[in-house]
Amino acid sequence: MSLGLEQQRQFDLSVESILVQLRENNKIGAYFDSTELPYEPQISTKGSVDSPEILIVPGIFHREYPKHDARGVRLYDAATALGFKASILDLPSFCSVSYGASQLERRLEAVPPDKQVLLVSVSKGALDTIRFFRINSASRLLSRISAWVTISGILTGSPLIDFIEGSLTIKSIVKFKMWWNSYAYSDLLDLRWQREIGFLHALKGSFPVLHVQGFPRYADLSSKIAKKSVARLFDLGVSDGGGTILTDTLEYPGDIFVVEGADHYLSNSDVTLLLSQVIRELDPIAKRAKCSDQA
Repeated sequence: MSLGLEQQRQFDLSVESILVQLRENNKIGAYFDSTELPYEPQISTKGSVDSPEILIVPGIFHREYPKHDARGVRLYDAATALGFKASILDLPSFCSVSYGASQLERRLEAVPPDKQVLLVSVSKGALDTIRFFRINSASRLLSRISAWVTISGILTGSPLIDFIEGSLTIKSIVKFKMWWNSYAYSDLLDLRWQREIGFLHALKGSFPVLHVQGFPRYADLSSKIAKKSVARLFDLGVSDGGGTILTDTLEYPGDIFVVEGADHYLSNSDVTLLLSQVIRELDPIAKRAKCSDQA
């Protein structure tokens, strides 16, 4: 399932239009062209004993589709290569948003009050994190978060779930696959498309918020799954190949690190470079190093 040539042209033009709107709204914190990566960072980024630990909230189906790296192994390797302590939240390959949120709460409770974590959520992990923010008891743990970064975060859910629900055949196939893997289909409905993220803008007063998001041209879509996803959602708008409608990024709180030429999976991008840029933007220790290097 793929788009015709004219639809592909419309796709590319629509993505460029969204990028223009992001620029005009001053939403772009940094800009990368994946066709020019990798290149050497201008300023080295190294963790210190005072730097926050990087805590990765994984996405889904990392067991079934390891090449997509939804677990965040590349991010973990990048963080440790940069000298930072890092860990991946222990979640199954698929779980409910509520379970993900509860596990995140437990993990943050274990962080000493005088320490902080740089929270990095991957894909569906953004929804787990948002659900955590909605827990009444979360407010007492916000001081342990130095910043929140989403990597291809599905902040608003995905209309792919509604597409599945709208087709009896596809729904039956998906339900069987979920059952076969001992997953609850009802938990998949947690990922339905919704745009009630206004409350997230208040978080910027607690800590910085930043989003690393791919903006692909059609030729950049990295797999049949990505092309199928784009085709299924085309009537609703251009998407990133992983279920995120790109116009939704206009409402995201905080800055966006645009990765042009990369789809949802960022498979053609150097995540060590991206993470080093994110850390220099957010980590106070790295910021001081940056100022020192520029002096």
